Amino acid sequence: MMGSRPILSLSWLLLLLCSTVCFAHPNLEIMKRMLDDMDDKAEPCHNFYNSSQKNLKWHAFATVSDQFQLLFDGIENEVFEKHSFEEKLQRLYKICSTMEGPSLLRYFELVKPGEDLDWPFLTPRGGEWPKEKFQWMEALARLRRYGYNDIMFGMSIRQDPNSGQPIVVFEKKYNFLFRFIESLQNIGLPPKLANEIAPLDNALKEMYKKDTRFEHYVSDAAPVKRISLRRLESYGVSLTKYLEIVFGRPFSPDFVVHVENLYYFRELQNLMTAVRSQVVANYLTARFSFYTMFTFMKHGASCVTTMRKSMEFASNLLFEERILGRKKLRSYQNQAGKIFDAIRQQLNIRLERNALELPPAKISLLQKKLNVLSLSIGNLPGKAGHRRFVTRYYKDLEFADDEELATAHLKVLEHRTRAELSLLDQPNFKDRRYMLHSYPISNFFFETAYEENGNTIYVAYDFLADASFDPDSHDIFKMTPLGVRFALEMLKSLDLFNCKHHKVNMLQMFDDNHIITAGDDCVSAWTQDNLLSERDQYLVALHLVHEAYFAEGSKFSQRQPNFTTMSLRELFFFRFGQSSFGKTLYSGSDFVEGGPPINSLTRLPDFVLAFNCLAPREQLTTNQQST
Repeated sequence: MMGSRPILSLSWLLLLLCSTVCFAHPNLEIMKRMLDDMDDKAEPCHNFYNSSQKNLKWHAFATVSDQFQLLFDGIENEVFEKHSFEEKLQRLYKICSTMEGPSLLRYFELVKPGEDLDWPFLTPRGGEWPKEKFQWMEALARLRRYGYNDIMFGMSIRQDPNSGQPIVVFEKKYNFLFRFIESLQNIGLPPKLANEIAPLDNALKEMYKKDTRFEHYVSDAAPVKRISLRRLESYGVSLTKYLEIVFGRPFSPDFVVHVENLYYFRELQNLMTAVRSQVVANYLTARFSFYTMFTFMKHGASCVTTMRKSMEFASNLLFEERILGRKKLRSYQNQAGKIFDAIRQQLNIRLERNALELPPAKISLLQKKLNVLSLSIGNLPGKAGHRRFVTRYYKDLEFADDEELATAHLKVLEHRTRAELSLLDQPNFKDRRYMLHSYPISNFFFETAYEENGNTIYVAYDFLADASFDPDSHDIFKMTPLGVRFALEMLKSLDLFNCKHHKVNMLQMFDDNHIITAGDDCVSAWTQDNLLSERDQYLVALHLVHEAYFAEGSKFSQRQPNFTTMSLRELFFFRFGQSSFGKTLYSGSDFVEGGPPINSLTRLPDFVLAFNCLAPREQLTTNQQST
């Protein structure tokens, strides 16, 4: 049976005895915050979520936007060297904070679908839109110049895993997370337009799903293709003009690209030929309308988030120099770097162990991918030369004295896209140590992120501003949840669920406890319920982090802290339960309508040992009987 020793009461007593001077020490501050959120009456083994987060109400993630607001306000009236990145940042901030947002109409006046061609809705009353001039691929290319890259197909610059050199990659795209049709009326577009373009949106969605099923169930049905633009033409797929418009230069017919989904592109060409030009143009209009809003959105009267995303490197450098300081930056690098190295070591141990008995060449490739990953604090490259990098990056971005908001916004988008595309001409592509976010930028911008097929994992200043990363705080507070984030990002970097490259369920290689519920083959992992798949990944990652902290030879403090009677292992899991990971695991996997939640963590022997629970199988049986 489960042990009954008190976990929380003595800890609370210790804190109650503290005067306010105690909170000069970060461990006491963190501990009080933890205990305030916990329910000492709930049993961790049976009801872990209530135990770690009473009332099942998690706090919103805290950012350092208030400090950025002070930073931007502080530079508003400074005098900077002309054409410096500081002057450009100051100029954009003034444009954003003093001007009303432009109408959507203005963007479409500035961004046209073709030479001497307007969008259909700009046709004067009584006039006829020249549909014969409209070419959907040309219109899509013109939008891509502003970073728009997540509908119909995407084009990006990636690192060739074999040569390490940059290559142009084409792949199918559809944003399933965004409820596009349902959102149309929220921006004032007429219902008639929604009804007109809904069939095309549905056709694109279904074509994406159909092609994905085709790839995963038919052996070698959609092989990865390295193919010349000339040979692509023989398949009925013409991408030359698209590239020439996006890059603004000619491309040889012998130029080789990487096409992930060749059959999809053939079907897309057929679909676009069958749909009326005006419907396609209106569909792109509606999609780009949302894109312009998502990429430059003021929150009330505040431009802070917009500035941080629009001129990220300039904003981060000034934050680093004026607010963070060199000493704190170095402290963040050392603390996060220690966790980063420890998590990577655990993944390397399992690759070396090779439980799936993969060929040595495949293991070597995975090890190479893992070991070239670098860590960036604040998404600025390396440990030195930040000012030189930022100055060079914004060299070609300029704002006129009478710049309007719409043109400034488009200039920022186009500048960022040019920087992204310039990677094609950089022979040292593999040495890049920063990431360019894909638009629209997710909320992970304020936490951690890994650029697909990149080599950098970055941690935002926001994530490290917590008292956990005070140099005097205990190692256990630093490890969770940052270690879990690193573990998940590193697993993502190995492309485990790419069934074109892997026939087996690769996550099993890192699953010491055999907790994964999907089958042994890759397709079973991909087709598994998304929530169960996410749960399996969380539990595997959590065990890796636990091993990184507690395994023999660990460089992290194993000393029992004097500010609590909880063991380090209990603290480890409570920290997880109070993090966004705990919230996601509860709501996505363990919530039970009308009853107590399941506790998936009892699948981990580490958790069972920490809280003296029943054996995992017995615990699951007990939970099922109680529901």
